[in-house]
Amino acid sequence: PLRRQLLPSPTPLVGNSGVPPERPVLAITPDANGILRVGWFGLRGLRYRLQATEDLGSGPWVDLLSVEGGGSTQSHLENPQSAPAKFYRLLVE
Repeated sequence: PLRRQLLPSPTPLVGNSGVPPERPVLAITPDANGILRVGWFGLRGLRYRLQATEDLGSGPWVDLLSVEGGGSTQSHLENPQSAPAKFYRLLVE
């Protein structure tokens, strides 16, 4: 069933409380020089923290970038030669 919630006043360009934001999708694309661009669409009013680890089993997650969404694509550049393997996650705060 569809859950409907009415807001007391219009809030254009501002996230509505009580409505969970969409889960962002990370896109990882290499450029011509082999540098990786880790990107996602950042919603205005939300803060995003990009983290990486070299070992999913026991490695610590390291903060790479913390940025506020501006209603546009956010990105971070990574040199893939810095580690044999790297895993990324994006936290929404």
